[in-house]
Amino acid sequence: MANFVILIGGPGLFKGCDKAHDQTWTNYIVPLQLAAQKNLYKKQSGEVVHWVLYEPPYRRRWQDDSIITKREKKEVDGYHLHSIRKAVAGKIIGKGASSYVNRIQTIANTHGIKYKGINKPSEFWSYYNH
Repeated sequence: MANFVILIGGPGLFKGCDKAHDQTWTNYIVPLQLAAQKNLYKKQSGEVVHWVLYEPPYRRRWQDDSIITKREKKEVDGYHLHSIRKAVAGKIIGKGASSYVNRIQTIANTHGIKYKGINKPSEFWSYYNH
């Protein structure tokens, strides 16, 4: 059996000074999702694509995007994009997911990709050597 292993990093928290890069949490996922949708992996019979996701950044970003604190409500939304980021988190929930990590798991499952979440670098090597 052949394995194609992709280690996926994660987004940082939103920074108003870099809106083009930080506005969305999906920068690391959409290219991989499109590759799966368009069969760009060219997976053959007996081959397995693995997405190994470093989960902590997605959990932190979910917390930051999905909850607008009282302090944040006092900030200028146009700079911090709280309402836009909160709406994106709402769309994830609307798709039946409970978080960004859960949405990525669903995407992987939909495309027959084996998902593995990790929380520290050593977990990648343990998974890879297994």
